[in-house]
Amino acid sequence: MSILSWNGRGAGSTETVQELQEIRRKYFPDFLFLMETKQKLSYMEGLKKDLGYDDLVTVEPEGLSGGLAVMWKKNFKVEILVCDKRIVDCKVGMGSLSFFLTCVYGDPVVARRRVVWDRLMVLAVTRDEAWVLVGDFNELLNNEEKSGGAVRVESSFWDFWHMTSSCKLRELRSFGNSLSWAGWRDRVWVQCRLDRSFGNDEWYNLFPRSQVEYMDMLSSDHRPIKVCFSYEPENVRRGRFFFDRRMLGKDGIEEAVRRGWAGGGSDVGVDLMERISNCRKELARWKKSSGANSQDRIVIIKSSLQSEIARHAPDAERMRFLKRELSVAYR
Repeated sequence: MSILSWNGRGAGSTETVQELQEIRRKYFPDFLFLMETKQKLSYMEGLKKDLGYDDLVTVEPEGLSGGLAVMWKKNFKVEILVCDKRIVDCKVGMGSLSFFLTCVYGDPVVARRRVVWDRLMVLAVTRDEAWVLVGDFNELLNNEEKSGGAVRVESSFWDFWHMTSSCKLRELRSFGNSLSWAGWRDRVWVQCRLDRSFGNDEWYNLFPRSQVEYMDMLSSDHRPIKVCFSYEPENVRRGRFFFDRRMLGKDGIEEAVRRGWAGGGSDVGVDLMERISNCRKELARWKKSSGANSQDRIVIIKSSLQSEIARHAPDAERMRFLKRELSVAYR
């Protein structure tokens, strides 16, 4: 099972929707937590349907900013306990098991951040079952969780650390680049670990192999993070052909279809399914010989973009160029 959390900086942009569709195709997480949706309920209902989710709870944006959404599959029984612009807290049932899930969007304003930590400490008082927290906390535990920019005084981390300690939370083990946010601050490229996940002792007892994957940073200045908390067998279907609409208009695609259709001969008695089968084979050969698998170019562009982001002084124009190229490659 899995939970995906992402500050996508606008669920209505073409690039964000493309990335969500790609995440859905590859992983289809059981829960999807989106921050800064900047969209009202009617739009999010449509997005929920497009992504294949069954249920949804939202927090409306304020003007042109804010907005939260949590989507989930119907095989989970979800009771919403708290729902506001900083916290969506719920109790999740799955068969005979249950746990608490708290989706957190830390306040961007430093002076108001402690209010969120105080609220989480109040929740912790009654949490005697498994509890997992995930989201963009907008805060660090120490200076080692940032690259670039001014060094912060140690006392500035105390409130956040005190909350995790008081709630008896432990950070879930992770892999990937954990510097989950990147941006320019006073002409300096800064990267920070803002997005993360914590669990209490009961969570670790129930799901001891829980882990977080920090994914690629593409259309947003935040990386999506994926929390996996049970064994998930992958249904790898090898050797099957699936038509990719992005092949349309490519050089040689029409000729490949014509060859496949004519492959059964001109006899009107040739079975329709045989002609379709021949078309599949020709398209598969075309993809292999021309290197036209649309994923190849996407992988190359993603790799180039991640390499540029990871530099201490990345080229802003090159990052914009690569993001444009990635958007085109997804079409």
